[in-house]
This record gives sequence, C-alpha cells and structure tokens, in this order.
Amino acid sequence: MEFLYRINDMIPEIFEEIIRTYNFKYIRKDSLHSVLAKDNYAIILSVDRDYVDINYLKREGPGIIKYWIHPFLMENLDEEDRSVRREGKDLNTKLINYILLYEKVLRTKWQNILTGKMDWVDDCRKATMCVIRELSGVEYDRCKGVFEM
Repeated sequence: MEFLYRINDMIPEIFEEIIRTYNFKYIRKDSLHSVLAKDNYAIILSVDRDYVDINYLKREGPGIIKYWIHPFLMENLDEEDRSVRREGKDLNTKLINYILLYEKVLRTKWQNILTGKMDWVDDCRKATMCVIRELSGVEYDRCKGVFEM
C-alpha cells in the first residue's frame, strides 16, 4: 500500500499548473485522497489499487452534489491527451498515467470545470455511466470540511 501513498504524493506536483492558474487550495484529505478546492466546488482524486478515480463536488445550498466525472473525461480523450502517458505496464505507471491524463484533459479541454462553471453537466449526463447524486449523510460529513478550509 505504500506505493499508493507515493502516487497520491505526486498529485500536487502533476497538478501544479492547474492549482496555480485557477487558485485552488490543495488539501491532502488522507493517505489516498487529494482535493483541489475552491469556493463552492472541488475536484477529488482518489488513488486505488488499480486506478485513480476523479469526482467533482459542488455545494448547492445545504447539500453537496457529487459528479463522477471519470467516464466523462475518459470518453473525451484524443491522441494529443494520450501523449502524456508514460511507457510501462507496471501498476505504478498505470496510476500515474491516470493522473497525467486527468490533468491534461482538464487543463486543455475542460477549463469550465476548473472555473466552477456548470455548462459541461449536460455533456456529462450523455456520457456512459455518468453518475450525479447528492451525497449521503456519511459522505457529506466527510466532505463538508472541504468547503470550510
């Protein structure tokens, strides 16, 4: 599991330009979760054993809406986006490639996500396996602090 922590440690370095350009606060939520937070929205990257997940959280009134954007971002990749991938078949490289792909596609194609605009949601709903839902009570308790920092 130690290698998962090291992968999570790389997120602020890989996302450095996005963090700086869009004035995100980087929050290391725990050993496997990193958050880029701003105002009433956040991007959460979750390092797992065989992939890195990405979600978008939006505070709406007293609730928080979660957008699972992994399938949406992956469906919108092109060869230019894939050019950031590192060569290698090992798990470490696979996880780093997810992070590199997310950073590239957000920075080059989905700046509206990074600025908190919601005009991308209709496109997201059309994506395969798009999931948009309000956080459950337990999830809400874990995530509400993201917007209070």
